[in-house]
Amino acid sequence: TVVRPFVGDVLVVALIYCFLRIFLAVDYWKLALGVLFFAFAIEILQYFDYVKLLGLENNRILSVAMGRTFEWTDFAAYSTGFLLIILLE
Repeated sequence: TVVRPFVGDVLVVALIYCFLRIFLAVDYWKLALGVLFFAFAIEILQYFDYVKLLGLENNRILSVAMGRTFEWTDFAAYSTGFLLIILLE
């Protein structure tokens, strides 16, 4: 399905933002942009299969938690999460 992974990635950006907002007293725009760039960086690392490069491909828990599948649509999901944050703030 398309909806669950896409909505999940939108929510991940929003949840990371909300978690960091608890501890960091920074401008919401800067924090939201930082979370977006972080999500983009992780996705780019997934393109290069960074889990394998770190030698963690046999650790199932870390492999799943860190993510191993690159998808171009994830960039759209992360951007949607960013826009949702900006609209709601």
